[in-house]
Amino acid sequence: MRLSCLALLSIAPYAIAQTPSIVPVPPDPLELVTVQTQIPTGPQQRSALVTLMGNALANHNLHMRGDNPFDIQVSFSAAASTLYPAGQGTLEESWVSGQHWRWTASMGNYSQLQIGSNSAVYGQNLAVMPMRVKALREALFAPLPGNGSRLTLRSVSVSLNGTPLTCILASSGATQQVPANGRQWYENEYCIDPATSTLRISSIAPGMYVTYDYANGHKFHDHLLPGKIAITEGGSTVLEAQINSVTDADPSNLTIYTPTAQMVAQGAAPVIEIPERFPQFFAAPAGSPSTIQPVIVHATLNQQGKILEIEALQSNAYTAAALQMVMQQTFAGRPLPAGASPHLREAFINVQFRPVQN
Repeated sequence: MRLSCLALLSIAPYAIAQTPSIVPVPPDPLELVTVQTQIPTGPQQRSALVTLMGNALANHNLHMRGDNPFDIQVSFSAAASTLYPAGQGTLEESWVSGQHWRWTASMGNYSQLQIGSNSAVYGQNLAVMPMRVKALREALFAPLPGNGSRLTLRSVSVSLNGTPLTCILASSGATQQVPANGRQWYENEYCIDPATSTLRISSIAPGMYVTYDYANGHKFHDHLLPGKIAITEGGSTVLEAQINSVTDADPSNLTIYTPTAQMVAQGAAPVIEIPERFPQFFAAPAGSPSTIQPVIVHATLNQQGKILEIEALQSNAYTAAALQMVMQQTFAGRPLPAGASPHLREAFINVQFRPVQN
């Protein structure tokens, strides 16, 4: 299900300069797109990029319809976030189909069991899922977009530790397609090994990078899964995960996918939405440089639009102000049909303080 854009209810009224200069994406050891990129010159080249993304997604996504039932067990260590301290954790998921699945997670004082049964989702409790757990689940099961044909694409050939990769920069289909030098602030980045269709680096926004290590990977039917996953933000590691095992699940044993009476009594449990990216513009303080230094603010929100956790992916002179301005914003809530699962929403907000138009 595609996440619609978060609607802002309050924005300070002012006129901003139309074409201010924006600093380049900051350097990072995992930012591989630093040279001139290429745009597809025709349908054949574009189709090749879309196919490469689709093959990589099919390799990593164990939730494909008709795919093999599985049980995956993961252990991880995570840095502190807004609501949760740093700690060790585990994640396990058993999946037969979109109708029958369950996953458990624990980290510090957080623990959760969710069960999907006949299109309904039930949970052990209503505790807020930690931002780190959500990021890990996305890195495991949904690291690339599901429909690359609707995106604006650029690419470049690079090398990582001697392995040739194709890095694809993707953004909304409405963005201008130019062969710019390096990555733009609004682009997602996917660096894929075309020989194996394995994703090596994924970055949903500048400043946040997911790396996949296949040195001790797992062969599961037609999938080649990594042995280790790491997530960095602003150059610091915030999560390290070890995939301990991936094995076949028994599709005839459906009892473990049956919710308890207590789960049913609590009603539908929150479900995860895919992340959304959008900008927010604010007036720069008087005397600020004319060059804009964006700050990507990463936040999770509940169904009503309330911010649950928040962090910045860049550290510059505007970081504190960016966090403060986002926390003061009012985001639109989402109408929820009776009995439907509320959504855990996630946003990567490109905050820019722009000079005021005279």
